[in-house]
Amino acid sequence: MESFWYRKPTFKTRRSAFVHISGEVSDYTSQSSDRRMLIVDLLPAGFEIESISVGKGVSKEEFSNLPKLSKSLHVSNNDDRFISFIKFEKKRFSQGYIVRAVTPGFFSVPPAYIEDMYQPSFFARGEVIETNVVKTQN
Repeated sequence: MESFWYRKPTFKTRRSAFVHISGEVSDYTSQSSDRRMLIVDLLPAGFEIESISVGKGVSKEEFSNLPKLSKSLHVSNNDDRFISFIKFEKKRFSQGYIVRAVTPGFFSVPPAYIEDMYQPSFFARGEVIETNVVKTQN
């Protein structure tokens, strides 16, 4: 499982970025397609989830070229994490959300993970990555 926004190691404060979480099930079978999966991505310090419906300087057009996301049964944008419930319908899954850098500094990005809601032994976890937020000039 990968979180693709971390390819960009340096962010500027008050700027938004799209977080794309995707993965592929290596041992996918017809039984895998009936799984209800929980995706959790913990935010690093220095970032907050931004809602495009609130319109804090983010427009939908800015992110119109993004990949197609898997259908979510439920999404929760908390202060410290993004949570999504999906039903496996294909071998690959894809989810995303928008974050804004708010605090300058170097931060460790916790790994995103996905697990079956009813069989927690069926799971995958990303890796810890480092990121940097620099202060923008006013």
